[in-house]
Amino acid sequence: MAKENKNVNTRRRSRILFYTLMMALPIMQICLCYLYVNANMFITAFQKHAYKVDGSLGYDVMFTLDNFKVAFDTFIGCGDMIKRSLILVAIN
Repeated sequence: MAKENKNVNTRRRSRILFYTLMMALPIMQICLCYLYVNANMFITAFQKHAYKVDGSLGYDVMFTLDNFKVAFDTFIGCGDMIKRSLILVAIN
């Protein structure tokens, strides 16, 4: 009886190890490919790159809302195009 319990525990332990190792790769892929990329995209949306004023190589990174201002100005300036797109969506 004790030998059967030992075999069951060994089998259970090996199944848990197998499951853990099989799930490790997808979890790492989610962390790297989804969470990191989305966090990087969110941070990059607020960045503005400008060349250094003193003439040295490289650029300075500033955090501003200029990218969003340009995007909203573009949407507002294209009112006729948005109106036509919404009509087309309503028709289809």
